[in-house]
Amino acid sequence: MKILRKIMIVFTFALSPLFLISCSKTKNAEIVTSLYFQYDIVTNIVGDKMSVSLLTPLGSEIHDYEPSPKEIESIKNSKLFIYTSDTFEPWVSKVSSNNLNVLNLHEYIEMEFDHETSHHEHDDHTHDNHYWTDPIVFINLMNVILNEVIAIDPESRDYYLTNANSYQEEILNVHTLFETLLETKNNPTIFFYGHNAMSAFGARYQINIVSLSESYQPDADVTLKQIEALKSKLVLANAHYLFIEELVDPKGAQSLKDNLRNEGYELTIYTLHGYHNISKNEFKEGVRYVDLFKQNYEYIKLALND
Repeated sequence: MKILRKIMIVFTFALSPLFLISCSKTKNAEIVTSLYFQYDIVTNIVGDKMSVSLLTPLGSEIHDYEPSPKEIESIKNSKLFIYTSDTFEPWVSKVSSNNLNVLNLHEYIEMEFDHETSHHEHDDHTHDNHYWTDPIVFINLMNVILNEVIAIDPESRDYYLTNANSYQEEILNVHTLFETLLETKNNPTIFFYGHNAMSAFGARYQINIVSLSESYQPDADVTLKQIEALKSKLVLANAHYLFIEELVDPKGAQSLKDNLRNEGYELTIYTLHGYHNISKNEFKEGVRYVDLFKQNYEYIKLALND
């Protein structure tokens, strides 16, 4: 599995872990981010040299978020505003400011990665808008954001570069674990009781992810027919695990598990994290993208070795 050529790693001595020290709702932050994965990138680059805020409330559903007037004002007062895409954040069109420095990461995906990925991967990274679930794309976006941060504070360039390189190394270490795990697997299949949000991740590692719903929208209506279809595929594959989304009520998956248990079929439920958001407790504990990536690795390893 080839890493995109745009990854530029400068090998440095390992740093102590950079915890999420900036308050998620810092007033008049220098850098404002719309989603957790952007916040994670920025805080791991800037450390304590800049204030960073996360608009989406911790532990909440991100797809229906709308900023308050005060939050829109904080965006206008920032030195850099980073968001996911016009599809994910249609409210961005309401934020108008001649002096606002805006980074739409999806535009960068479309412009910069199209010629370096296959048509299939391009579809995964752009049409479902969950491109950040691919850790290699995540690393490339870190380089994009790094350049913007350095433009704001060029005097601290070496500090930011060292932090970014250290974090990229951590992520690549887990990426290598995934590649090693999957060397002996031939396009393995995993089952996901959730919406189709992990296709970019699946494409990166050639994992076939059978989702309960093929819709990219988490609020799409789930039918009994879809649940029965997923159940049949699970049993046919003799799979004794089921993945669920983060921060969602697991009652649907638990109901399926109970139903199968009544039929003498045991099922274990794991979380497959899509890095949409984290809980308040996870935030306090300093949980980062790389930690969730490693968690995904551990759970997938358990499932595939079942």
